[in-house]
Amino acid sequence: MTTAMSGCLVLGDPQYLDPERTAPRITPLTRPEELRTELSAEDGSWDVSFRVTITSEDAGETVELVLLRNFGGGAAGGDRPYESEVGRSNLAPATLSDGPRPVTVDWFDPGVSGEDYDCARVTLLATHEFRGGSGPDFYCPADPTDVDTVTWFVLRCRDTEPRCTFDLCNDNEDEEANYCDPPE
Repeated sequence: MTTAMSGCLVLGDPQYLDPERTAPRITPLTRPEELRTELSAEDGSWDVSFRVTITSEDAGETVELVLLRNFGGGAAGGDRPYESEVGRSNLAPATLSDGPRPVTVDWFDPGVSGEDYDCARVTLLATHEFRGGSGPDFYCPADPTDVDTVTWFVLRCRDTEPRCTFDLCNDNEDEEANYCDPPE
């Protein structure tokens, strides 16, 4: 009686490939009803926290996060794709096996210049690298495939403003969107 066995003989060390970086994926945790804020402080200042989780394979690179006011609209008469930067944060590199990582990015505003209400689109943009420099697209991703965004409407009203509803945000829509153009 003869028994045949098959097998595989591995000679040498196994080869492991470095993980390939993936674009960050944002899952929002801050609910819309948390973004209606009364301006009851004497100086009108206020602070809003935007909570999310980020999932990504970073291949050793930091995830950069920025809160942009009115991303896609930009400043009146300007050529950048956002009105202003209102918050920043960085997230240490991780892997997909680490799972979703909680992040909070705060927007502190020192006051509203006497306005009875203010409505803004606030977009969180996550990428591994911004274009930077001094151009109008400073906070645009260097690689347009390495980005994720989430947008909230934030409504700030004086506590004496009776018509403070998100209907006021409809006036805040821009007719022509102005997002980041692909890098040249």
